[in-house]
Amino acid sequence: MQIVVIEDQNIGHNKPLTALINEFSKHQNLDIINFKLNDEVDKILMNNVLLSSSVLIIGAGHQSHKKIRALKKFLSKKTKVISVALMKPSFCIKQYDVVITPKHDFISSKIPRNVIAHDGSLAEVSQALPQENSVVIALGGPTPKMKFDNKLIVRNIQHILNVFPNSKIHLCNSRRTPEGLWDEIKSLSHQNIEIHEAYDTDRDSFQRIIALSENKFVTPDSINLISECLSSKGRTHAIQTTQFTPKKFFFKSRANKISYFIDSMESKGYLGFIREIEEGPIKVIRIKKPSLSNDPLFEVEKVAYELNKRLKNF
Repeated sequence: MQIVVIEDQNIGHNKPLTALINEFSKHQNLDIINFKLNDEVDKILMNNVLLSSSVLIIGAGHQSHKKIRALKKFLSKKTKVISVALMKPSFCIKQYDVVITPKHDFISSKIPRNVIAHDGSLAEVSQALPQENSVVIALGGPTPKMKFDNKLIVRNIQHILNVFPNSKIHLCNSRRTPEGLWDEIKSLSHQNIEIHEAYDTDRDSFQRIIALSENKFVTPDSINLISECLSSKGRTHAIQTTQFTPKKFFFKSRANKISYFIDSMESKGYLGFIREIEEGPIKVIRIKKPSLSNDPLFEVEKVAYELNKRLKNF
């Protein structure tokens, strides 16, 4: 099958796209044509590209969605075209043959028939066995819907270090981690700690650290990061970042998608947490392990299988 892959400028969009293409190639023999956002639509026929009896066009992110529609309109004059959009389009969702998007995009509405919904973000699955006594602590940064209480975060991380005194600790930040918080956490004492600065650690190295860590503790400001952790073996825990309880909205459409995803993963047993709770007159920090931690999430495999099944009906 010929497949036109529209590359986005956003790495966060291209990662799930690449994961899905790699997994989908296990079901189909793919002839991949890479297409950039600034490419003209008629480039697809340059260099004597031979179009097969059907062409699949796929892209992730709102900018690529516009290109999907333009390419489909252009190529439909010459061959059968199937359009697939990753991430929920801002409008006209029915214009695409298939839309692949997280379940949390439909908190307040029914999932349309042309949608394949999945938990979290699509990520490459790792079956690597974690190294014993290995811990990764990965810090993101505050967002409009995810506040950071620096003192609380430091207390939670100090507790992790106390609970795992003999483990190898991988301490990682991101480009969004507040500098003052990062400096304070780096100063915490532990006999076997390795610091990974975001500007000095490439993406592949970071993903290897995640895949090989027996216990993963991450701030819950990024659905992508949590999904990557859950797509490998080991135990994943969300670090409490604030004492603030997310506001419950009367209208579900205004609900916090990150909180919805975290609650869903906790209730299903995939995600644990470290949290400061009140026990009588005092506050204590507790770590709750996820009840399901032997196998990774296989969301990208499920989506690739469902996509292949649906294509047979076109």
